[in-house]
Amino acid sequence: MTGVQTCALPISFSTNKCLIDTPWLDLASSMLPTIKRARDKASIGSQITLVADYENKYNSLSLDPNYSHPNIEAKFQTLRGVWENPEDISYIKVGSGGYGDLDIDNNIFVSIDEKYYEKQPTIPTELQSPLFESYVGPNEKNHVGDFLAITPTFKNKEFKEEKIINTSITVNGKDVADENIVSTTINTIHKTLTPGSCKFLIEFVSNLYGEEIKQYIEISEKLNITKGIYDPIVKYFHYNGSYKQLIDDNTKALSGYIDDNNYSSDTTYLPSVKLKMYDIVAVAGKTNTYGMPVYAYIDHLQGQITINIKYNPEGILKDLPEATVPSATINTTVYHTYKINSSNTISKVTEVGLYNSSRDMVAYGTFPPIIYDSTKYHLSFNILAKKGLRDTLPTEGLVSYYNMDSVPDIPDDPAGVTY
Repeated sequence: MTGVQTCALPISFSTNKCLIDTPWLDLASSMLPTIKRARDKASIGSQITLVADYENKYNSLSLDPNYSHPNIEAKFQTLRGVWENPEDISYIKVGSGGYGDLDIDNNIFVSIDEKYYEKQPTIPTELQSPLFESYVGPNEKNHVGDFLAITPTFKNKEFKEEKIINTSITVNGKDVADENIVSTTINTIHKTLTPGSCKFLIEFVSNLYGEEIKQYIEISEKLNITKGIYDPIVKYFHYNGSYKQLIDDNTKALSGYIDDNNYSSDTTYLPSVKLKMYDIVAVAGKTNTYGMPVYAYIDHLQGQITINIKYNPEGILKDLPEATVPSATINTTVYHTYKINSSNTISKVTEVGLYNSSRDMVAYGTFPPIIYDSTKYHLSFNILAKKGLRDTLPTEGLVSYYNMDSVPDIPDDPAGVTY
């Protein structure tokens, strides 16, 4: 991104100001076949570079009175109190809010001309209008001198078994009643998923008795041809060199159908309730097009999957101490397959947030619109965060000066105070 583009006539989203818009990307795409080699796998998209240090002020490096990056009218700063370990940055989100919002400009961003303790800025915990989220992998974080370079990419998205690690899954205890189940909600990176395109595979790994055991819960969709509506389908698989679908009275009811072509021709069905690590409980208040309970719910508009999981009281993990805990969160891998709804593919991105592994937002930025078709083009970030922490003054017996840029005057020899 080299600068802000302005047009006499409004462009996408009724704005005459942007960093990039779909027509420019379409033009580049039309030229691609004439300039790339046959063996090249080229991708068209946009990249924006943002830089910040640990001073928690948007212009401490640029020294510009208005922006971190004057040429693109961008602001970006780390957030005091939560910016602790740049190595722990694990997620990035982009949204369509923030830019040009006076409340955000005046209350979140801090200039080098302002005293932090006098301004007492708002520390945001979420984007104003979140759109997409992506995991920041270890290969997307690199050391460049005094900076940590964070380089994630939102690819042109038709997900095909996209591996999302460290997904939080709630597992309920084996004795928890169905009405007391704590649900798991899995968020996809995108919203407005296309019905019928979705399949999610939740992976569970156990090293019981020193032998690795893998099992999978698959959530997919099947079309009710009469009603033209897709119903969620849930299956349970055990993996031991090949996938074997575990079938018992409960999973027969929740599966709805058996797909003999799933995975491989050697798929066999095991009437083996005792082999399963977990049970799946119907989602309260949700039914399919036949009026039957569903064992997973896909919210296509919000990009969310809801499922209820508990330890199988007859299964191979039933004697573990964890199986008696009412509910606990584990991190596992989920494979995402879906398409974005083709009627909602043009995205306007104007804000970005970095999040640590606890999902606390630790840095925030705004910029003019980046407008692109998210099914055709990618959006990548090149974020340089200066390593280190802002020094805070050690104090004892005095009020804390954390979040202050300078120490206020201390009266001579205050009674009862040591410093």
